Amino acid sequence: MSLRRAGRRRLPLLLLLGLLGSGPAAVADESGLGKDPKALAAWKLLEDGKLIALREAAEAMVRQDRRSWAGHFLLAHALHVSEGQLPQALRHAREARRLFEERHGRNPAADTPWLWHASMLDQIANLLAEMDRYEEQLAVLAAHDASYDPDRPAMRAWPLMRLKRWDEARRAAEAGLASEDAFQQTKARTSLCAIESELQRREAGYRACLDAAAADRKADYHYPESYSNAAYAALAMLRFDEAEKLLDEARRHFVAGTASNPWLDLMLRYVEQARPGEATDAMRRMFAWRDGQPPAMDEQTWAETRLAAARFLIYAGRGPQAARITGQTLDRPDRTGLTSADTRQLEAGAALLDRQAALLAAEREAERASATYRLESLKARLRSWRYALRAWSSGRRAAALIDEPLLMSTLRPYLAGGIPVDVDVDAIGPGVVAGALSRARRLDTAPGFAPYFDQVESQVALAQGRRSAALAAAERAIEALPRAEALRRANAAALGARAALESGRTADAARLFDLALQVHPGALRAPGLRLPVAWRASGDPLSRAALDLLRGSPRLAPDGGLGFAVSVEGTRACLSGPGGRTYSCASIDPRPGESERDAASRLALEFHERAFAPRLDLSQSDLNSLDGSPTAGGTRGERRFEDVLEGLGR
Repeated sequence: MSLRRAGRRRLPLLLLLGLLGSGPAAVADESGLGKDPKALAAWKLLEDGKLIALREAAEAMVRQDRRSWAGHFLLAHALHVSEGQLPQALRHAREARRLFEERHGRNPAADTPWLWHASMLDQIANLLAEMDRYEEQLAVLAAHDASYDPDRPAMRAWPLMRLKRWDEARRAAEAGLASEDAFQQTKARTSLCAIESELQRREAGYRACLDAAAADRKADYHYPESYSNAAYAALAMLRFDEAEKLLDEARRHFVAGTASNPWLDLMLRYVEQARPGEATDAMRRMFAWRDGQPPAMDEQTWAETRLAAARFLIYAGRGPQAARITGQTLDRPDRTGLTSADTRQLEAGAALLDRQAALLAAEREAERASATYRLESLKARLRSWRYALRAWSSGRRAAALIDEPLLMSTLRPYLAGGIPVDVDVDAIGPGVVAGALSRARRLDTAPGFAPYFDQVESQVALAQGRRSAALAAAERAIEALPRAEALRRANAAALGARAALESGRTADAARLFDLALQVHPGALRAPGLRLPVAWRASGDPLSRAALDLLRGSPRLAPDGGLGFAVSVEGTRACLSGPGGRTYSCASIDPRPGESERDAASRLALEFHERAFAPRLDLSQSDLNSLDGSPTAGGTRGERRFEDVLEGLGR
């Protein structure tokens, strides 16, 4: 979990944000902009947000006069905001400052165009922050306060927090709270929220973040970060309903130039709750929010947005598509200047997510290999092997990045400083995880945290071959996990079913398989997990051919007396369970001239799509919801997923 820095007020003037209420002690020329007509005309373009025209005007000014500090400053702004070219923008901004100070000094008089200089300092400070260069940022902020009144102490709190200079950061934030400037107070509250959260003080962080949100509600201008940060703090206290309400509040306050995307956070919450219709709608809105941001924000949010989409696709069972995204982002982490996360957290999270995607892709290709013939089957097996090798490699990469403090923070649920992906016991090692888990339990002793640790303990125990302990821990997790943690409960059920099956406890295995299939059937796509079923088919050749293919599925095993069955009748295949419950059915329409073997292959593939895909809720009425029928083989859900995939290419 990472918190967001408070946003900026107006993007066209984002570099002037900190200037509100500041200026030389005595101001003769109230504008502070001077009288150069070309510079004033270009400044107006900046104010109006006309970035293309601004860049053209700035380039013309620099071509005409290489020593035009106004031209360099405006060109830096255009490069920063419209293109996200941070190094080039910083070079021009520093050149603008150098040229200005050569002429007017570091402390320009009141009758000079001082507003340009003050803006340059803010511009450089913002660029350094976005480039994670906090010591340099602090020096520039100090230079601003040395030249202009009043001081802006709250501006120092965030970089000091990122440098882990906690006491100094707190003092800077408290000084900002004591000021009379509303934005200083906002920055201070956001920083205090981040400080307490990064120090992993759940209760103190919750109070500080709620205070920031409460103050934002009373302000004339609202920042989505105030509410999304409070939502993270509420999650850290396991207050799920409150967190969702805060995120819903955040998404109503779009601000250009913010790294916060409340729709992304809402989408992930919907995924965790196994609410695919709402998750799909939130994903579309997540992209719309991102597209409304200036290109400068791509440096801060590109990877996060795509990895969030990959998490949804993993939940949806789309392993190859998710792996395509995680592969693209693995070596391109976002900058972290606007969040409380560090680069190692993001890199480790991306590696673990790539491992998840690759493992799922390997299972999907193994399914395809079992449902096709000869050359196509061989190609699918080769792809499955390659994905498995990639998963191993990404796991090794993640293990090398995750030290004990990072592992501890990740094991402790919803705590700042951790990886935004669940711990992978097989990648990190069960012994390493077991030791960290024991220490994590001692730090979070409230009853609500126990089932999260139990879920990890069940994975450790199964990896160590202690099946009875794995089953017991999984049962405890399922019993005590909040209802909002539907995905965790389904994954615990699938793991518990495997432990029960390997222990010969068929009744427990049947009950746990049933739970997983009802909540999230995709949980059964875990490597090494197979559902024992009885086979039934009508006497026609197509049914027999399809059943022969399904017998080789990596998802299915011969009947173990659990009460599950796969039945094929003509062009329809269904998965049923104890008591006659039907989980899913797949059907195909015959094609002219199609052989029975090819039709059987299509039916087997469609069965895997329907049987091990998310359950959809018919009560969801949103127009963007997926098809909610668990027994219909309709195509609405398929089309929705394809729409999402098309959106990723933008």
